[in-house]
Amino acid sequence: MKQKYESYNMTQRLLDQIKVINGVVESYAKQGYKLTLRQLYYQLVSRGIIPNKDTEYKKLSDLLVKARMSGLVDWDAIEDRTRVPKLDYSVDDIPDAIDDTISQYKLERLQDQKVYIEVWCEKDALSNILRRMTNKFHVRLMINKGYSSASAMYRAAQRFRRHGTGKKKILLYLGDHDPSGLDMIRDIGDRLNTFGVRLDTPDGYPIHLGITREQVEEYEPPENPAKITDPRAEWYIEEHGESSWEVDALEPSVLNELIENEIFEWIDEDRFRNKVKQENVDKLKLENLKDLIDDLDVNIEVSCVNCSEQVQADDDDTIYDMDDDKWFCGNECHDEYNAE
Repeated sequence: MKQKYESYNMTQRLLDQIKVINGVVESYAKQGYKLTLRQLYYQLVSRGIIPNKDTEYKKLSDLLVKARMSGLVDWDAIEDRTRVPKLDYSVDDIPDAIDDTISQYKLERLQDQKVYIEVWCEKDALSNILRRMTNKFHVRLMINKGYSSASAMYRAAQRFRRHGTGKKKILLYLGDHDPSGLDMIRDIGDRLNTFGVRLDTPDGYPIHLGITREQVEEYEPPENPAKITDPRAEWYIEEHGESSWEVDALEPSVLNELIENEIFEWIDEDRFRNKVKQENVDKLKLENLKDLIDDLDVNIEVSCVNCSEQVQADDDDTIYDMDDDKWFCGNECHDEYNAE
């Protein structure tokens, strides 16, 4: 929603940029995606609207603040995935809880397959985009945020060992095409090997889904200078030159297509679709269960923890002590119990 809170004097050049921004945002919204600031930045760079410079990224951030505060850009257009408020789950009533169960109900869709697959990505900013496809196949999405910790790698090895017994073990990796981004592929494979897990690829390393040099040539994403301060820069520059590319620069639809196509290469598609069918049959059964509960009139009895009297849970005099998770027949028993 666009809503105005302040006014700013904007040049025609900035107003033209805002028009392009709205076009990009609306295009992605039609596909069901929300952009991060970084993804919007790359879209504008690739369209030749702004140059690929750190200073331009900061300018874009400032412009978006002013554009939204002045009601020119939708407040829901840009997603900040690092500052998310937390609130425990709640429902309105039992039918509402069953509706939630139905909407979230999902079988382990690859359980009957002969392969165990995980998708790893270097960038947390892409997590919501990639979940569209990882949720479709019900595979784990791991955001490693650079080189993973020893604890994270140990737990990953435990997962592959536990869920991949008797199956092929496959890890699909998405990361930047820069010295560290490419080296992480080696690092992940080596460290899983240290913990006794070898991936079932020819070289025992993760499958590099993106961003690859072939994708750079095909999609022509904006390039960045290679990080020469990176201790791995020397071999990278010798092999790839002085340019690097961020995986964020690939279109969301491209990223999800890469994941989908690769997973279908490894699984039995008919078996997968049969599992999804069973999942939806089960959801219809849950719908029928909700109708039965709506018609159900049951008196629930509980035992007073102080005097052991059986009382109706929903009686006005009955007390539930949430701090101790105990039931009482009334105030007298409640006070007596807590006085001891």
